[in-house]
Amino acid sequence: MVRNSGALSAFLRRELRLHRLFALFHDIRKDPVIPLKNLLGMVFCMPFFGHTSMLAAVREARTMRFREFFDAVHRRDGVKMVASDSTLQRTLRWLAPSSAQRMLCEITRRLGRMGLLSTRLSPQLSTRRLGIVDGTVLGKFSAVCVTLLGKVRVPVAIEPAGGRGNELPVAEKLLPQVVAQLGSHAPQLWLVDGLYFTSGFFSLICNTLHADLLIKCKDSEFREVLRDAAALFDSASSAIERIAFSSNFDSERLCSWTVERTSGEFANFPLQVVRLREFYPKRTRNRHAVSRLTLNERGIAD
Repeated sequence: MVRNSGALSAFLRRELRLHRLFALFHDIRKDPVIPLKNLLGMVFCMPFFGHTSMLAAVREARTMRFREFFDAVHRRDGVKMVASDSTLQRTLRWLAPSSAQRMLCEITRRLGRMGLLSTRLSPQLSTRRLGIVDGTVLGKFSAVCVTLLGKVRVPVAIEPAGGRGNELPVAEKLLPQVVAQLGSHAPQLWLVDGLYFTSGFFSLICNTLHADLLIKCKDSEFREVLRDAAALFDSASSAIERIAFSSNFDSERLCSWTVERTSGEFANFPLQVVRLREFYPKRTRNRHAVSRLTLNERGIAD
């Protein structure tokens, strides 16, 4: 929900140059009453106003606060901007997906030049560009989403998967395209779930894209390297191998936690296996994470 519409509209106008980004789209209408950039602006601003449906966006467009916000973004227009939800739907159907992809990548590059795409995972580590790849369901359609995590979160790609079983191959085809478009702003560390725990995906991220990988798995029986690590963590003997151990209390989440870490190997890739346990007053949650780290860093899970 927008709390400071003036600052947001100034950022969209001066920093992102929103009106120029909308010029990437081609309007197929011969004599439009409402300019295409106004329709795109209504859709683009939906997340800022907390709307999840086009009908809600249309209702918002009839309020004074939205008109003031929209006019601040497009000061030179002063033309009709209110449309029906059916008009928005028809417009989105004939828009070229490639134009939307170019717009997202251009937004990402501009945010990257502002230094907003990197974040520091801990005070001891340098800043990094992070990316998340995950499957989702939009309505009745399965899709693969790529999101960048920095000081701001930016979705850069949404690709139809055609079914949940196609998530991994679609992601493996999509990521090289996204990295090529982002260039120097591409993520240095990719965060994924256990579905991507395959030798092919390790090779793609580490060898082809030259990035690091962190995988979160709930099931310690999923891979042999996880089973071996779980057995080591649960072993009462201290003579087998020394395990890195740390614990503390999270005052924000109100839980105590412990972290155990050991090394391992998967598909000829060296990795670290980390078991994080969170202890809540009424329940216990276990998480298993695997990360491949560069040799000059002490550990991302610290």
